[in-house]
Amino acid sequence: MRESVGGRGLRDVGDGQRGALETRAFLQAGGDASLCPLAEGQRPPRVLEAYVESVSSGHQPVTRSTRLTATGTRPHLADGYARLDPLTAEVAGARLAWAERRLVVRSYQRARAGKSALRARVAKARAAGAALNTRGRGQPRFTELPPLPAAVEASLTRYRVQGLRAVQDPARVQPRPLRRYGSRPATVQVARHVRVKVVVDRHAVATAIGRVGWRVYATTAPSDQLPLAQAVLAYRSHYLVERDIGRLQGHPLSVPPMYVERDDHATGLIRRLSVGWRVLTRRACVVRQRLAAARTVLAGL
Repeated sequence: MRESVGGRGLRDVGDGQRGALETRAFLQAGGDASLCPLAEGQRPPRVLEAYVESVSSGHQPVTRSTRLTATGTRPHLADGYARLDPLTAEVAGARLAWAERRLVVRSYQRARAGKSALRARVAKARAAGAALNTRGRGQPRFTELPPLPAAVEASLTRYRVQGLRAVQDPARVQPRPLRRYGSRPATVQVARHVRVKVVVDRHAVATAIGRVGWRVYATTAPSDQLPLAQAVLAYRSHYLVERDIGRLQGHPLSVPPMYVERDDHATGLIRRLSVGWRVLTRRACVVRQRLAAARTVLAGL
């Protein structure tokens, strides 16, 4: 990309695959800026919990991010804040040290969807725990306590809600008198049934909901060149490039498969299809600009 553009100071916006430390260090060493989300491999869960805790405790204020729509409204997109973290890495055998901006952002839409999904998983896990008490064909009855926690833990793991429920398991002992029969004396048979009672840990659920929707982005661009609100919009718009590349690869241009035998034919085919790619992109750009100028929204697009 540097050779194609013929300069430095580029801004590289990508998804989590760009988040490797070596990639970010390479861009920093070359004088380019990057913006990408950090996966759990580059950002352990305990680090995100510490970032979010500073907001929940009220010690860290957040900045509200909005976007102007074609109708003139500004919907709430996200809240977040920026912090600086020192990093070191090795690039081409040399040690590089720099300060990276970490953008801790909570998407409003992502948080709302995650909250609904979490509550649905808790409800399903609770129903699965209650189903352990059901008697029926093929349904094992628990007469001892040790196998029961393992079954409960399996349902928690299945719905990814470990630590979000408190489980009580009262045992029921039911004596059953048996009459004397033949040489057998009269006895009392004790039937033991272990049941599970699911109680939702509301504090744990509320804590988990408070952490839903948060994501950490890494960028080397200074705040005066890429403020937090602009970074949110930049990342949300990078799908346009990927969509255009997908358009070049699929319908209606369809670069693959290329049934050509000579390299110059392949180069010429790609160049010719790129002309159609530019026409499609230009047409979409003009339509978006005119819709925005007329403040018109087309349903379904």
